[in-house]
Amino acid sequence: MITNFEEYAAKTYLPALGAHDTDEATLLAAVRYVLTRDIGGHESRLRELLTTRFRTQTGRDIAASCVDALITLTDDPVANARFLSLAATAKDPPPSAKLCEDGLQRLGPVANEALLIELARTDDPDRIRKLARLLTRVSGVRPPAPLPTWLRSDRPQRQQAIHNWRSRITEAGALPAPPPTTQPASQPATVPASQPAVTPASQPAAPR
Repeated sequence: MITNFEEYAAKTYLPALGAHDTDEATLLAAVRYVLTRDIGGHESRLRELLTTRFRTQTGRDIAASCVDALITLTDDPVANARFLSLAATAKDPPPSAKLCEDGLQRLGPVANEALLIELARTDDPDRIRKLARLLTRVSGVRPPAPLPTWLRSDRPQRQQAIHNWRSRITEAGALPAPPPTTQPASQPATVPASQPAVTPASQPAAPR
């Protein structure tokens, strides 16, 4: 017999989170349970729920709680930012696309880095348009060239524009700081062995 809430929650909400026939109210409680108890290992399910096309207020609350949980529980913020950018700029974005953008705003410089990487990888004009607009809103830094110019550019010109934009975002302090460079351990100076002093007594006598 279950005698306390924690025991009940663990036996109820963790299985419910993984099930695909759980009602929305229980699902919301399950997501909030792993969030408030800091229980990792459910990131793939949280991402699946975040892109589910819920039509109710409870469903929207589930999606919002999934964003909170992913940001709080995931150890890899770059992977998080890439997922949120992919969801927010999908050809048929889920209803939670605005929540994904809000999550990117919360991730800050890491999100800007992820968006620049995704922008450099794609040749799809529709995705370029969506990513560029999203990066402008998240970073607060406008691109160095108008978007229509980008869409008419070939790949080398577009890569140069992305490089220039990265420089602007870096100047604005909106990218992660580079890791500190590791200096090689200093080697102790080699001290030459001392030479024995030459005294007059030790010098050979001059020939007579």
